[in-house]
Amino acid sequence: MKERIKPFIGLISVLVIFVGVIVLVNAVIFIANPKTYGNTEEEIIKAIYKTELVNKEQEAVDIIDIVDMGTTRVAGFCTSMGKTGIIEFEKDKKGKYVYAYVETYQGDIGNYVQWFNNVYPEKAPKPEEYIKEGFAIDESAQLMFIVISNGTEKYDVTLNVNETYDLNGEIQLGKPSMLSFEMAEIKGKDSYSFDLKAIDSH
Repeated sequence: MKERIKPFIGLISVLVIFVGVIVLVNAVIFIANPKTYGNTEEEIIKAIYKTELVNKEQEAVDIIDIVDMGTTRVAGFCTSMGKTGIIEFEKDKKGKYVYAYVETYQGDIGNYVQWFNNVYPEKAPKPEEYIKEGFAIDESAQLMFIVISNGTEKYDVTLNVNETYDLNGEIQLGKPSMLSFEMAEIKGKDSYSFDLKAIDSH
């Protein structure tokens, strides 16, 4: 009986080592590829939670709209706690959208300034470091203003840019919504100013 048990024990050892190698390989792949992607709505929601600006245990996330322009993808979202935000992804050489930046606001309505087709450094710092160091805006980058509401109020929105362009929109009551104002006239090399007014239209 003992002679039969030895090969069996040896087989168990081989299996344990094999499983250990698989776990190790997976761990190495995970460490070597820590990027967060936003190719699908499911991935975008996971990316939002991963930033830790939204508490996964307490807040559900609803993706309101996704805007793709050139190499940039921006998703507007709202949480069950009334928080709004945008999350940005940049397309890499493989055509996948990689997490670049996130911003949130706690309130009825949040407004965000977003650059599309911006050129980021090859070895970009962590997204939160962009806020501290300031964005390096490429001259050809395109500007867009984004307004997101959590749906608790109805607003008439007026956006004036450079005291020249007047853009209007309406925020609906009862559900989260997102307005996007593309400013093709303004590039990264240009200076700009804007005035956003949101008037309660009840």
